[in-house]
Amino acid sequence: MKNFNRDFYENNYFSSGTPVPYELKSGEITIYPVLVKDALVYDYAKTILMIDKNKINDVNILQMSDLEYLLNLCEQEEDIYSQFALIMYLCLHEEYVSIKDERGNLLRDNGKPVIAICDKEKRLKAKITPKEFNIIKKIILFQNDKDYDDTEYSADMQEQINLWIEVQNRRSSSNRQPTMEEKKALLMSKNGMTENKVNNLRLRLFEQMVQSVIDTDQYIGEMIIKGSYKYDVKDNIEYPIYREKKSIFERAFVDRDKLSSKLGDSAKIG
Repeated sequence: MKNFNRDFYENNYFSSGTPVPYELKSGEITIYPVLVKDALVYDYAKTILMIDKNKINDVNILQMSDLEYLLNLCEQEEDIYSQFALIMYLCLHEEYVSIKDERGNLLRDNGKPVIAICDKEKRLKAKITPKEFNIIKKIILFQNDKDYDDTEYSADMQEQINLWIEVQNRRSSSNRQPTMEEKKALLMSKNGMTENKVNNLRLRLFEQMVQSVIDTDQYIGEMIIKGSYKYDVKDNIEYPIYREKKSIFERAFVDRDKLSSKLGDSAKIG
């Protein structure tokens, strides 16, 4: 597939946890979902896939492909190369990956940088081109991050969204996020799964299961409150799984006036 079609991958692979076969010009690779046991490593490594070179005010960088920019960073920074190698291993299950030729220069094919996938004898199996890398990147992020969104917004709109997120965070008395261990403990306490079984769940499914447990407990609490004569609950309470999912844009711009009115004038957005 030359272009990334999210619905196609969602319906055929992501929702079932099936590894994604991806046909390259020079061969085929398989993109595997990350498991819970590797979640913290993935969280560390995936940041290289989210680098936005187009926000860098440098003509030379803007003219590069995403892959060329990333490979240049790999040459300059050992940590970046470590993250790159981890992504190749975790998501493609490829241990023998090369980005340089015999002379130490970046590998190129028809003048464009490529990633070489090799076997353990270092024989070439396939090459990943810049266009292919852009699609592989999207597959990995959507395959493993339940809330990943690649929608591009204007600078002004992104600023408003960031302000909304900041106000949302101020609503809570604590901005602390639960650790991976705490999420696992929550899930295990609710359904009796062993830690070994939890560790071998797909990361995206695990995060959805944890959120489902939280949503269900909140729903039960809301229903108890609604049934109490002490409280007047005007809105109908829907079971969380039936609630329409809102994009970050909808949450930021549709709900912001309601949110600002609750927090007062000092917290108003825009």
